[in-house]
Amino acid sequence: MSDEANTAATTTTDEVTTAAIPIPDNINLSVTMNADRVRYDDIDLSNATGKLLVQNGEVVIEDGRTGVFGGAMEFAGAYDTAEPDGPGFRFHYDMAGIDFTEAFDKLNTFRGPGADRQISPR
Repeated sequence: MSDEANTAATTTTDEVTTAAIPIPDNINLSVTMNADRVRYDDIDLSNATGKLLVQNGEVVIEDGRTGVFGGAMEFAGAYDTAEPDGPGFRFHYDMAGIDFTEAFDKLNTFRGPGADRQISPR
């Protein structure tokens, strides 16, 4: 038997079950975010600020700002579980002055030509 056949014969796949995390309709919460340092997966964020709202079965981030990849990022978004079988997720961000090489290494949205360049502010 070849090495490929041995590998295929011993490889198993783990099934991962995912489900929406429901946001209760009866919670009305507003949190002002202000953190010197945040670690998200393997990404370090600095001076993260913004507003987190939980209301009407939705989590909303407004006016988010943070330092990341040697530059700055503004962000906002929402997670909505009004339809539990298909929760909604909206997120947008605007980055400026980042180290493109570091962003390329950490984020799959930056895979492409010009990975050694830096994005400059407008």
